[in-house]
Amino acid sequence: SSGCPVADSTEIVVNGLPFLKIDLPPMVCSSDAPFNLKNEQPAGSVGTWSGYGVKGRDFDPSISPKTKYTEGPYRLKYQYTNPLTGCSDSIFGNISVQSQPELTINNSKPYQQCEGQSFNISATKNWAKEVIWSHNGNGMFSNNESLNTVYNHGTQDTAINANNGQVVLTISTVKEGVCPIAKEDIPLIIEPYPQFTMPVHFVKCEAATIDFTSEVQKPISSDNLRYSWNFGDGQTLTDSKNADVQKTYDTAKRGWYDVSLTVTNQWGTDASQSCAITKDSIDYVRVLPQPKAAFSSDPEFFTTIAFPKFNFKNETQYRWGSDNMHYLWSFDKNDLDDTSTKVNPMKTYKNDTASYWVNLLAQYIYPAANDITLIEDVVCEDSVGLARIIGPDVTVFVPTAFSPDKAGPKANNVFRPIVNGEKSYYVMLVNRWGEILWESNDKYAGWDGQYKNEDAQQDVYIWHVKVTAYDGEEYEYEGTVTLLR
Repeated sequence: SSGCPVADSTEIVVNGLPFLKIDLPPMVCSSDAPFNLKNEQPAGSVGTWSGYGVKGRDFDPSISPKTKYTEGPYRLKYQYTNPLTGCSDSIFGNISVQSQPELTINNSKPYQQCEGQSFNISATKNWAKEVIWSHNGNGMFSNNESLNTVYNHGTQDTAINANNGQVVLTISTVKEGVCPIAKEDIPLIIEPYPQFTMPVHFVKCEAATIDFTSEVQKPISSDNLRYSWNFGDGQTLTDSKNADVQKTYDTAKRGWYDVSLTVTNQWGTDASQSCAITKDSIDYVRVLPQPKAAFSSDPEFFTTIAFPKFNFKNETQYRWGSDNMHYLWSFDKNDLDDTSTKVNPMKTYKNDTASYWVNLLAQYIYPAANDITLIEDVVCEDSVGLARIIGPDVTVFVPTAFSPDKAGPKANNVFRPIVNGEKSYYVMLVNRWGEILWESNDKYAGWDGQYKNEDAQQDVYIWHVKVTAYDGEEYEYEGTVTLLR
């Protein structure tokens, strides 16, 4: 060293650190979609982000484990290096993640049952403090702010047709924080009890065939409806899909038949999954006796003009008492006024041969006064017609002598009995030794005095005549006739 002062200088440039500024939301929801992390200084897609939940330049809230109401805060780092100065710096920010509220309704869906019953609803929640129930019906909740509640449906909630009434119950969380509210629905199917009417009761004659019908007002045109009848006579029809049924009551009884109908809305497969209504119709069917008309007479079917009278006996059959029985006799179809209403009349006809058609109309009359639903009397009737004959009186005239030599009057040339009023006729002529000389069934035939083509000798002969009247009565006559020559 020379002892002389020496001096030197240099220039040092000190670059400042980059100015960093980030903009992070303090709270996001776990249900949010991934979003871009925003650095304001420097702006643009420069620098790098790191930390839990960071993927590239995005933050994904779904990485939240959702173990509590709020997860985090998560510390995120933004680092930037100035490409001109090479200076680097970093800045930190925090993000918390609110767990998305969750709701679960524990009942099976849809919740289906008969009207008039309460719907007991149970739900659970996560990450929500308050809930509220709502509905689209006109019923009411027992408590619309409780997880477990009861919905009592309104009158307009029930099915009124084949598209069963549906009400939707909704539980929602109350808005808290940044997360959207949670919702859960449960549809209710409120099955109606059938509402139906039956026609007015029936009064008919046996055998009574009755068309039973039922008119269902609710639910209308449903395939779930089943019909079960008890006809009151020991016969039933169960679980029919037909609303109409035809039933025949073969016999009458003194009282009424009580009929019941159960209409079931079978909306499920199990017997308990149904809504049924039964209507008991007391005194619903009255079956009246059908008389069976019959009669006889004395004489049975034939008499003569000597005694043209018949005593008629009514033999009509009916099931019980005669108080409501009425009769109309017609004695001549050509004389509509020739009638009688007596039970057992007597009829005297004119003294002339004729055939008459006698008709008996037997009626069981059930008066409308006995039943306010009847407009007119119910009449059960039967009729029968039979012929009655007035025939001639039977007369027999037999000559005592005849002369077949044609010398006397012509009427005396043959032997011929004169018969009237007969149904059948037979004559036989024998000699004194019992030998049959002549016989005939022809009332117009006569014996000419010939036997085996030879003249019979003058003598006294025996005749036998048998006549059957129209009433079946048989008459026999015998005597003698003298053959003169």
